[in-house]
Amino acid sequence: MSDEPIPGRNLLLWKMVIIAHATILALLLLQPLMAPVEHPVSWTTTLLLLLPGLVVLPGLLAKRPNGIVWTALVSLLYLTVAITDLWSLSTLRWLNGGIALFSMMLFGLVWTYMREIRNARKQALR
Repeated sequence: MSDEPIPGRNLLLWKMVIIAHATILALLLLQPLMAPVEHPVSWTTTLLLLLPGLVVLPGLLAKRPNGIVWTALVSLLYLTVAITDLWSLSTLRWLNGGIALFSMMLFGLVWTYMREIRNARKQALR
């Protein structure tokens, strides 16, 4: 699947998926740096949160369907963590809100991308 050319709209969706995934990982890396002194965020927690996103990254970049589906599931994990932190922590609300927003966007983009690929393959078989 990775050697196949991606048509125009699917290429745009693919780029948006990669950008959304990279933005979530970058926002997660910002958490310990931006946390106030009275409510520090440990690097261990951050690395544990980054691990699922980094594990699915090779499958996502190789455009493997299983890797792409796992990316959608990881985005739901990040959404759950971000919403929980958004409501429970008074600090870094903007950061957790951004993670929640990009997680929802990533899930929708992955879903749309996989649907477009499926439809393109069905049309190619006709």
